[in-house]
Amino acid sequence: MDNLPKTREEGVEPDGLNALKIAIAGLISVFLTIATVLLTVAIFGYFEHLQTVEKVEKAPYAEQLRMIAEQESRISQFAPPAAAGGFYTIPIERAKELVLREVQTAQAKAEETN
Repeated sequence: MDNLPKTREEGVEPDGLNALKIAIAGLISVFLTIATVLLTVAIFGYFEHLQTVEKVEKAPYAEQLRMIAEQESRISQFAPPAAAGGFYTIPIERAKELVLREVQTAQAKAEETN
């Protein structure tokens, strides 16, 4: 049977294709495509982060500044108790002075007893 002449049929390709090279080229192209997609996602995430940081740094802090000013005014003035049996509010500087005087008095008494 090997003695038969080899004829080429119309529309049939020869078996000279290298399947291994085609498979390797296909795998390389898949890996390159995946790497490109991942790199694009990483770059997008980086620039999105930069934009978010810029927005946060430029954001107006009017509400926070208003709250700080309100809290500073509360700790810098006298006020009666809000409810019966509550505490009086005194300025923070005055409270520091009273606590310091109390601590110094306690230390002096402790030294006298020793």
